[in-house]
Amino acid sequence: MAIERYNEKLMSAISRAAEAMAANTDWRAGIQHLLEEIGQVTGTSRAWIFQTIEMTEDHIVQDYVFEWASAPRFVQLGLQRFHMFRMPLSAPCYRGVIQGRSMGQWQKMIVADIPPGFLHEYLKSQLVRSILTFPIMVNGTWWGTLGFDDCERTHDWAASEVDLLRTASFLVANAILQNELTASQKRFDVIQEITGSGAWEVDLDKKQSRLSNALLRTLDNKQSVDVRGLLSLVRMIHPEDRKMLFQVIRDCIDDGRNDFRADIRVQTDSGNYYWFDIMAQLSDGTNGSLMGVSGVAVDIRARKKHELFLNEIAKTDALTGLGNRRFIDETLKSEMDRAERYSQPLGLMLADIDFFKKLNDKYGHNQGDHVLRDLGEMFRVHFRDVDFTCRYGGEEFAFILPATGIEATKETAERLRAHVEASYFGGLPITLSIGVTALPAIPADGPEMFLNAADQALYKAKRGGRNMVCTPDYNVVTDFKSAG
Repeated sequence: MAIERYNEKLMSAISRAAEAMAANTDWRAGIQHLLEEIGQVTGTSRAWIFQTIEMTEDHIVQDYVFEWASAPRFVQLGLQRFHMFRMPLSAPCYRGVIQGRSMGQWQKMIVADIPPGFLHEYLKSQLVRSILTFPIMVNGTWWGTLGFDDCERTHDWAASEVDLLRTASFLVANAILQNELTASQKRFDVIQEITGSGAWEVDLDKKQSRLSNALLRTLDNKQSVDVRGLLSLVRMIHPEDRKMLFQVIRDCIDDGRNDFRADIRVQTDSGNYYWFDIMAQLSDGTNGSLMGVSGVAVDIRARKKHELFLNEIAKTDALTGLGNRRFIDETLKSEMDRAERYSQPLGLMLADIDFFKKLNDKYGHNQGDHVLRDLGEMFRVHFRDVDFTCRYGGEEFAFILPATGIEATKETAERLRAHVEASYFGGLPITLSIGVTALPAIPADGPEMFLNAADQALYKAKRGGRNMVCTPDYNVVTDFKSAG
């Protein structure tokens, strides 16, 4: 039981740090907060991050960039010996450690068990008795190392601890990658590796296209046929991207620009679609008409994979695994558009845990987190696969029900309310107040008005005594509409 309680505390600490990192625009502050949360729960002496600056066959250069220490005597950040420090890889034991990290391997070591030599003395000089490290992999490259030093205990990290702490290295990697993306520093290979290696050109007069050999190899082409018809090239572009690409070209012509850039999917000879970053130049003929397009294509599959992963994380609540506020904002608009396009109803529910603040005050935030996680798990089972379940904020949840009218939405809400009332979450009984609305029964011009109607209904349920389902007063919704 003690191990289970410890793991729950560690999971809650990582979840809180993940939420803080998602909300914090300063990625460095978010990482520092993560180290502090984990360090305090694990009881370790020091949590740190090294950034890999350079690695060759005979040496490695690293920089000590983040640290949390449990006591001043364990602080190492700022020491000259750890600023852009260069370490030789001549010692076999240390070389093996570095090679393992560069290949993505986590490692745990008890210093007393390390054979005498460079690595043993190196860790001993830092007062380390046991150590756990995880490589930080960004875009498939070893960016650095997340480590936990214990200077007071000989601690053999359990498998459950390792599994939980490994997620911390993923969070750090995501924060670093997100910073690079938002800073418009999307990292490509060096220019000489891009230029010429993925070259292509289209001759509109001859209605032919030519692809470089390197680009053909990327597209799994075995015959190295570098000239193909224009229609054949167009068919290689994903159907969803063709219209966008043609529009980009038309916009360039209309605006008098002669270059553009776009991300598109191109079908390989094996039938798969690969993402490419297309950088193109338009060529005009003597009469001013468009004669051709040429440029380079960069394989960005790895980048797109990380972007999609980051996008999912950005729209997922770390504690419950449900969608978050950003998710519902995007989904509600698209579902409202779909409902209008196909003349279908659309249900919306807002639910709030009754007296959740009192529960937190009485049992503590860890128990409150347990309640939220259990409730999120129940929501995933309770609703249909086509429904959308989201943590709207704090103890409030939102549910989007496609093709569901007002009466069916009320029935769904009542079943949910009764089920929650009859169950236990985190070992505690709770109840829900639920506000219900639906299109077209209660009109709304946009997501803001739709959410406002559900929020008015939720307020009505809480004001009426809680643990009940309510719909909004129609005049309140129409008044809001008039005010807008």
